[in-house]
Amino acid sequence: IGQFGRSLRSFDLEKQDKGSGLLASSKVYGFPDGTGWPDSNAVDSDGNIYQAMSGGGRVIIVSPQGKALAQVILPPEYADKFKGTTNVTFQPGTDQAFLTASGDGGGAIFTFKAPAKGKILYSHQ
Repeated sequence: IGQFGRSLRSFDLEKQDKGSGLLASSKVYGFPDGTGWPDSNAVDSDGNIYQAMSGGGRVIIVSPQGKALAQVILPPEYADKFKGTTNVTFQPGTDQAFLTASGDGGGAIFTFKAPAKGKILYSHQ
């Protein structure tokens, strides 16, 4: 996993005249103890990052400042069957979040209510 291990890396972009940007500064945020490694993520309207932790059966909610705010953990009866929590997304314009999971139990989609509405992806604007 290397120097940055189980972490998020945030980059600032410098604005350019024609809309493109160069990478400027960066920050590295670590995760609380636990199992799994970062896979896909989503962002809410407050700027919080929802990081799916593959192999960990959970999502970690991280503030824009890099503080772990909460964890969404699969219910105990599913935790051992679906450790591959790999993707998290929102129903557009709502606080309804979805988490895909896989493992010995096959595949499943779990839902949870997020603390804020999901941000619409750039590709969907």
